[in-house]
Amino acid sequence: MRCPFGRTALAVALIAVVSGARAEGFSTSAVSPTPVAPIGIITGNYPASDAETSFYFAVDLKAGDLAAQMSFLGRPGKDKSLEFDLKDPKGKLVSYYSIMSGLNANDEATRIFPVDSNGRYLIVLKTKGPETTS
Repeated sequence: MRCPFGRTALAVALIAVVSGARAEGFSTSAVSPTPVAPIGIITGNYPASDAETSFYFAVDLKAGDLAAQMSFLGRPGKDKSLEFDLKDPKGKLVSYYSIMSGLNANDEATRIFPVDSNGRYLIVLKTKGPETTS
């Protein structure tokens, strides 16, 4: 996929789909992360616990830019948040961003991350909120 800057980009999106796969199928271990599918989309519902839960994903990236878009869909009046962390092949945090909402039902954001070298990167998605959020 080509981004407007002429560098290779992989779009990783958390798509709000109520009927998506349950988050319990995703890895909660940084040692054995879930591979990101070639299409680059991660989708699912929040876990049954309202406590913060971290899910780990592995993605092979090439030097360039990583375009990441995330969103959630939930009920209004319920606190919920989603954080996206990108870690380089050595485990160092490249950058992160987050979205949160209480009164509103939904939120979304997009961010471009610099990828300085080829390798296997770790994406950490941190969820907090009711299981009715996807």
